[in-house]
Amino acid sequence: MTDEIRIQNKLTFDTFVNSVSENILVARRNRDFLMTAKMIAKLYGVDITTIRKSLKQMFNSKQLNKKLVSEIQAHRADDGKLYETRYYNEHAIVALGLSLRSPEAKVFQAWAEDRTTKKLQ
Repeated sequence: MTDEIRIQNKLTFDTFVNSVSENILVARRNRDFLMTAKMIAKLYGVDITTIRKSLKQMFNSKQLNKKLVSEIQAHRADDGKLYETRYYNEHAIVALGLSLRSPEAKVFQAWAEDRTTKKLQ
């Protein structure tokens, strides 16, 4: 993925149910699962600032390459304006969960792999 802006209309959405039975919206484009920092925070049950700090540390330490694990999607809101939102791919989502020592990371990874396998059949 690159930092280029893509139009969000190429995304579909799926629902992941976490361990506390919350529905987490997950964007999907082809075989890629994408989530915003806000979606990831809900997935792991932490504050969005925790996600942002963890991402910043992972980018600074070169554990993750921002250009490879994120992209900006443009979407038109109800007010008619075009907004840009950064989405992170499955690699970043799972890496964050493992960094936070969340058991949800492995569950999400298995769910995503299962969804991808079913889609290919």
